Formats: sequence, C-alpha cells, structure tokens
Amino acid sequence: MKKAREGIDPIAACGFSCNYCFLGQWCGGCRSVFSCCTYGTVCDKGSCPNLVCSREKQLDGCYECEELENCTKGFYRPDNDGAGASKAQAMFIQKYGKEKFLEVHDKLHQQYDFEKTQEILGQDPREGLLFLEQYI
Repeated sequence: MKKAREGIDPIAACGFSCNYCFLGQWCGGCRSVFSCCTYGTVCDKGSCPNLVCSREKQLDGCYECEELENCTKGFYRPDNDGAGASKAQAMFIQKYGKEKFLEVHDKLHQQYDFEKTQEILGQDPREGLLFLEQYI
C-alpha cells in the first residue's frame, strides 16, 4: 500500500487523514485506485458521495466548499458515526490549510492513542474544530 499511496494526497475529500487511518494497511486512500474506504465501498459504484461531489464541483475536497458547515451529503449524514469528526477536520483545513492540518494530526497521534478521530473529536463539528485548534 505504501507504493500505491506514493504521490497521492493523504487527505480525503471529506477531511479525514489517510496517514493514520485504521485501514491504511489495505487502502491506498480515496484518491487512489486502491481505495477501500469503509464508507465509499457501500456507496453507488464504490465511490464516496463526498469525493464525487467535490469532483463535480471541481474542488480538491469538501474543505473548499462554501456549503461545508451545513452539508449532510455522504459521509456527513447526521446519523453517520464519523460525520462530526470528519467535518471538524474539513472545517479546520478550510480555515488553516492542509499543511497545518497534517501538523496538528501528527501532534494528536503523539499525545493520544486512538484509531478513529471520532474517538477524540466527538460528534459536534464545532467542538471538534475547537479541539483541533488547541494543537496549532
């Protein structure tokens, strides 16, 4: 998978980081041909609606969309366990950029033992954003 991820943006369209994903040993990321994102695999044609929507709008990811905060498409469905954490990360990227996000994500993984970001960011995207901002 390391070879499959070479040159691939490690940030998913929804805002998740592939660098620490619990699926990293099998998945090349949603931007690769070896995607096995748990959400994308259960969607039409195996493509996550967030990735499809971003591509249709010619955006790099949801973090470039003006509708991000109120979006309920795909992974951001309110009944989805990771929706708040994912959206919090996308909101952080929208506000501070990808490079700063990856730095903060590295810091979080040095300080906390977690497999899924929703374990520490919770379900409320605004609270998750505030939590992330503490690590800038």
